[in-house]
Amino acid sequence: MEALAKTRPDTTELCMDFRRILKAQQKHSLKRLLQPLSSNLNQKFKNTKERFRNNKKTVEKEAEICHVIEAKEERELMLRDRQVQEFNSKGLYNLETRLIS
Repeated sequence: MEALAKTRPDTTELCMDFRRILKAQQKHSLKRLLQPLSSNLNQKFKNTKERFRNNKKTVEKEAEICHVIEAKEERELMLRDRQVQEFNSKGLYNLETRLIS
């Protein structure tokens, strides 16, 4: 899941920024009241939030594709199993089994 991997650096960067802000605000309580977020940092958070939304859509699309592929493979496996059971129920042996024995 390539899209999911892309969100990790964004998440890490955002967490580090919040941590830095919180540490700075712990030292200066007045600064916390007067300047909660700088406009530059606020814009950065908005951009990061938008990237998260876009990545979320991409991850959901990739997950849907994976589910479709898995369902297809499961149907093929079930069909193959059914064919083997029908083949064996007729008293016939699998060609591969006869060749190996």
